[in-house]
Amino acid sequence: RHRHHHHHGRRHHGHRRNHPHHPRHPHSVPNSDTAHDIRYLSLYDNTYLRLFHGHTEEVISMAMCPADDTFVTGSKDRSVRLWNLNARRSTGILQFPLTSGAPIVAYDPTGKVFAATYQSGNANHIKLYDARNFDTGPFETFPLGHAEVADFLAAHMNTTLASEQTQALARAAWTGMRFSPDGNEMIITTNAGIILMIDAFEGGLVKVLSGHGKDDIDTKGDMPPLQACFTPDGKSVMSGSMDADVCIWDANTSQDQKQDWQPTKRLGGHVGPVKCVAVSPKFELFASACHNVALWTVPGESS
Repeated sequence: RHRHHHHHGRRHHGHRRNHPHHPRHPHSVPNSDTAHDIRYLSLYDNTYLRLFHGHTEEVISMAMCPADDTFVTGSKDRSVRLWNLNARRSTGILQFPLTSGAPIVAYDPTGKVFAATYQSGNANHIKLYDARNFDTGPFETFPLGHAEVADFLAAHMNTTLASEQTQALARAAWTGMRFSPDGNEMIITTNAGIILMIDAFEGGLVKVLSGHGKDDIDTKGDMPPLQACFTPDGKSVMSGSMDADVCIWDANTSQDQKQDWQPTKRLGGHVGPVKCVAVSPKFELFASACHNVALWTVPGESS
């Protein structure tokens, strides 16, 4: 599968790197003076190296380019900004409509494409940009209507949810986005305890993941965001849960696997809700966090 646009195909396999050269990482830490600046923290000596100024409201999404020292952020000011670790000011700005929600951002595995998604009206919109020529606009836009999501949930989740509950789940706010290691799929986390898997080339839904725990479907959309990620081999999706477990799903999207929306494995050991998970593609480890942080070997890889 190849995506054709004016500069490159998405399937180019570049060198993978999920962090800068040194253990230094940007993150958003508001304070009274620079409420919406992003701070660049050195893990060597726990000092801030640089503040990135530009957003006028809370930064809710951030993604580091796997190919170089650039990163992208999404904010409640309805803008996406591109940055370089060596410059305080953003290198580019994408402004979304006043009627839209705050954009969520992600890079594909090559670092040559980034995605931004936002909610507007009765749909969520996914826009794909050439990272080197983003100012020409998106080369692909996928609208995903709430009605389409509701129909998919009703067809693929074997539950007793009423129609109005399914529609409420379809309207849930999107809280995070990740590409699969091969760039073929994206996972979208929500504030309702469901994870949507989307074809990154066609924009259609291919799978829904849920069943984290007894309280992990929330049609009111009041659930704290639970992060999710792919394992390095792309065969599984991992997420935390409010039940203090790490949940693992089969990421297979073949026709006979699409109905498998329940976790295939649960890992216990945490003492509270697990809201954060992250995978190291280099060391075949993943981390999960509640009040404490746990390190695990990647299931299906070495153990």
